[in-house]
Amino acid sequence: MYVANKLMENNISVGAGTWTGPMPDWYLSKMNFKVNVGDGVEVLMLLYSSEDQVKYAEYLMKKEDRGLHFLQGDAEDYRVLIALKGRKADVRKIEEILSGPPSIR
Repeated sequence: MYVANKLMENNISVGAGTWTGPMPDWYLSKMNFKVNVGDGVEVLMLLYSSEDQVKYAEYLMKKEDRGLHFLQGDAEDYRVLIALKGRKADVRKIEEILSGPPSIR
């Protein structure tokens, strides 16, 4: 909900998308979509139960695609890993929007 609200506050629309980057085969939940900024940014959100799982998932994904950018956040008792894929300038804009408050870093 936090991600959706931040994007709406900045008049950024979201559409259906398919994640084309690497993805670990273990997670509690996943959501992917495309953010309509510039050429578009693919977004993958993965839910984990611990910080260690988030770090390991990020490590594995970076190992396969060095161009990915990551944000992390809290979701009650869980941890969220957000992977961003797209042109550097477009990804940077989404990072700036989402990393405002300390709940996502």
